[in-house]
Amino acid sequence: MLSHPDSHVNHDECGAPEFFTDGAKLVSVPGDDGKIDPDALPAAAGRRAGDVHSVQPSAVSISQATASGSVYTLEEIRHLSAIAKDAGLRVHMDGARFANALDHLGATRPR
Repeated sequence: MLSHPDSHVNHDECGAPEFFTDGAKLVSVPGDDGKIDPDALPAAAGRRAGDVHSVQPSAVSISQATASGSVYTLEEIRHLSAIAKDAGLRVHMDGARFANALDHLGATRPR
């Protein structure tokens, strides 16, 4: 799973992602303010693709909101999701602070 080095899944889950996935490896993707840099994601997604001696990514995990308090905009989420989809990866949103992100974005329930 690809995620930011300071993401909630990397720092606060006490090994749960590895345990519940029978040993999946978390691979860090850099970026500012706790957010994955969309320019760094394609390289991380394609790194050693198909190499049987290397971990193959299966998902991208984003923390919404991040531990540093930054929030992915809807456009940033769409952009990262499109990159992930193009690479054949699933997208996971860690919503440990999701309600705060919704409030910050001024999100409302669709009618």
